[in-house]
Amino acid sequence: MVNPDPSWLAGSPRALLRAPSPTTCCLLDLHEFNTKWRLSGIQRIYYNTLERELGGFGSLPGKLIWPTSLTTTPEGDLVVKDSGTGHIQVFSPDGQPKQRFPYGFEPIKGLGDITCMKNGVLLVTNGTKIIQLFSKDGELIHELKSPKINWPHSYGIAVLKSNNIAVSDWNNGGKVNIIGVDWRMNAVLKTHAIEGFHRPVRVAVNKEEEMLVTEGQLFGRFQGCCIKVIDRQRSVSKTIGPQYGNKFTFENPSGVCVDNHGNVLVSDEAQNCIVMFNPDSSLCAVVATHGLQGPSGISVLEQGLVAVADCYNHSVKIFRRIAANLAGQIESRAAATGQKPQRFRREYSFPTLPRVLCSPFGTGPRQDTGTIFELRTYDIKPAKTKECMELINRDIHLRLAHSELTGFWTAELGSMNTAFHIWKYDNFAHRAAVRKAIASDQKWQEKLSAILPLLKKMDMEIAYLVPWCELGTPPKEGVYELITYQQKPGGPALWGQSFKVAIDAHVRASYAKLIGVFHTEYGLLNTVRVLWWHESPDSRAAGRHRAHEDAQVVAAVRESVQFLASQRNMLLIPAPFSPLK
Repeated sequence: MVNPDPSWLAGSPRALLRAPSPTTCCLLDLHEFNTKWRLSGIQRIYYNTLERELGGFGSLPGKLIWPTSLTTTPEGDLVVKDSGTGHIQVFSPDGQPKQRFPYGFEPIKGLGDITCMKNGVLLVTNGTKIIQLFSKDGELIHELKSPKINWPHSYGIAVLKSNNIAVSDWNNGGKVNIIGVDWRMNAVLKTHAIEGFHRPVRVAVNKEEEMLVTEGQLFGRFQGCCIKVIDRQRSVSKTIGPQYGNKFTFENPSGVCVDNHGNVLVSDEAQNCIVMFNPDSSLCAVVATHGLQGPSGISVLEQGLVAVADCYNHSVKIFRRIAANLAGQIESRAAATGQKPQRFRREYSFPTLPRVLCSPFGTGPRQDTGTIFELRTYDIKPAKTKECMELINRDIHLRLAHSELTGFWTAELGSMNTAFHIWKYDNFAHRAAVRKAIASDQKWQEKLSAILPLLKKMDMEIAYLVPWCELGTPPKEGVYELITYQQKPGGPALWGQSFKVAIDAHVRASYAKLIGVFHTEYGLLNTVRVLWWHESPDSRAAGRHRAHEDAQVVAAVRESVQFLASQRNMLLIPAPFSPLK
C-alpha cells in the first residue's frame, strides 16, 4: 500500500520549495512589496495556505482516482474530470459532492480535459476526435464530431470569447485547433490549425483573447517544457520557459489558468508546484507546493482561491492567498484619511526570513520504526538446485523457529540456479540475537552443513522498506517479479521523488500488485529492489504492454530514468514454505 505522505528524501533541492506549515510558509515565502504584482498591490502573492482538500482515493461519490482536469460553473460549483473512474464529479462551493456521472474512459489514461461555457454546458475531451457536451445535471446533450475534426487526439480545451473553442492535439508533433461551432445546431462550421508545438497539453484564454498553451515533456526532458502564447492574429508570439526567473526551470508544465487580474498560474507535474506569472511574465514566483504530487488541471475560484487537481494524491487541493484582504484594508484606510495608499503599505509587510531546508522525505520515520530486512541471494551449483531446495524444504522449520521469513523464491526467468529470500528483524539488535541463537542451534547447524556445499555463492544485503510503502499481501497464489534498480550516486535526495512517482504511476494503473520497495542500507548503495506480484507470467506481460501505452506511466518513467545507472529483473516462483505465495 502506498502512503500518500512520503518521508524518504533529505536535502532535496526541491525541498526548498516546500514548507512545513501554513504559518511558517507565510514567514518564509512572502516577498517584499512589488508594485508590478497587480493582484494584491502590496507584495507578491503566496497561495500556499491549504484551505481544504476534496476527494481521496475511492470510486464512491465524492472520492477520486487520478483526477486530471477541473473547471468551475457560473454558479461557482467545482467540476472535476476523474480519469481513474471515468466520471465527472461536481462539488458545491463549500466542497460538498453534488453530482456524479460517467463520461467514459480515455483510450490512454490521463488524456482529455474539461471546461465550462457561460451557459453552464460542460465540454469534455477524452483523447479522441469527439467532444462531449453535458448539462450541469449530467445529461449528455450532444457529441460534437465532424469530418472537419481530422486529428486523432483532442486533449486540452478552452472556450474563446467568440464562443469558438480551442483544442490541443498531439498529431504530427502537436497543434492547437480553433473550431467554429454553430451552437444552435451543434455543428462544426470550420477549423483552423495553429502549428509549432511539441505535445501541447492544456489551453487557457486571457482577457485579450490570447491563448496560453502548456507543453509537457513526454518526449524527453526540456523538449517542450514551456508555455507558448498565441496572439489574436493566431500565431505563436511568445514562449515562457523552459527556464524562467533567475533559477527555476519547467520540467512538466501541465495545467494553466488566468485570474481576473491577468496573472497566469501554471502547475508543474514534475516539480510538484504552482507558479504564477504577472500579465507580461516579467515577474514570477512559486506560489503553492503544499503536499502536491502530480498537480495537473488548475482553476481560479471565487474569494481568492485556486483549485488544482492533485493527481497522484487522488484529490483536489484548494489554496487561498494570505494577502487577499490586505489591499482592501489599505485602500479603505487611505480613503478614510485622505492619504496615499503607500503611506500604509509598510505596516502590512511581513519580515523576510531565510529559507529553512525542510522536506517531507526526511529519513527519520524509517529509523524510528527500526524494522530491517535481510535480502539473501544464493547461487546454487548447476545440477544441484533440486537437491538443495529439497533439503531446505525439509529442514527450514528449524530456521523458522528463530525469526520471521518474509518470502523464499527460486528464479524462473532472468537468472538460473538462484534462490532469493527475505528475512525480517525488529532492529539490528534483534538480528544479532538471532544470529547468535542460530550459531548455537546444533540441529540447524547439522542440516546447514549439508546445504552449504551445494552453493556456489552467497550475497546478503540489509535494506529498509521505504517509508511510503508497506509490505503488501498478494490476493492469491501467483508469481513474483523482483526488479533491481541501481541508481546514480546521491541517494534519495537526488532521485527519491521521481522514483516514487514512477512506482506510484504503475500502482495506480493496477498493472501489478506492489509487495515492497526495499532501499539498501548495507551492500551496494543506491540500490532499490521492488517486488511485484503477478497472477501469471502472461498477466505480467499483458500489464507491461498496457503500461507502455499509458501516458502518465511513460511520463513518470522518463523523469525517473535520468537518475538510473542500470536495472535487471527476475521472475520468481515461491517455495512451498514461503509465506508470500
